Amino acid sequence: MTVLEFLKKANAGPPPEESKALRLSVLVAVMAASLGLVRQGVAAAALGPAVLVGIPLGFVCSHLVRRRPGYARKAVVALLAVLALAHFISAAAGVGRGSLTELRVLWPSCS
Repeated sequence: MTVLEFLKKANAGPPPEESKALRLSVLVAVMAASLGLVRQGVAAAALGPAVLVGIPLGFVCSHLVRRRPGYARKAVVALLAVLALAHFISAAAGVGRGSLTELRVLWPSCS
């Protein structure tokens, strides 16, 4: 068994969930939470259209490719996660002698 075959076998997950009702309920919950953040001003207003289009599009794409291995997608997601962590560390380094609580998002009524 080659290393690649071993890695494929080790990373093989269970069969994908086929319940459309579950996918729809998760989509509704994610949309409600995301739009709530935009509406409350926690997220930028420009994210509203991205939320309305991007999240459902992501759910549809995820449903269509649910049976494919997805090694490239996993690599892209891992890279994006590392970049997000690097961005956070960069922001935390900019706090200097201040408190790390400066990194949190303040509610509009608190600012």
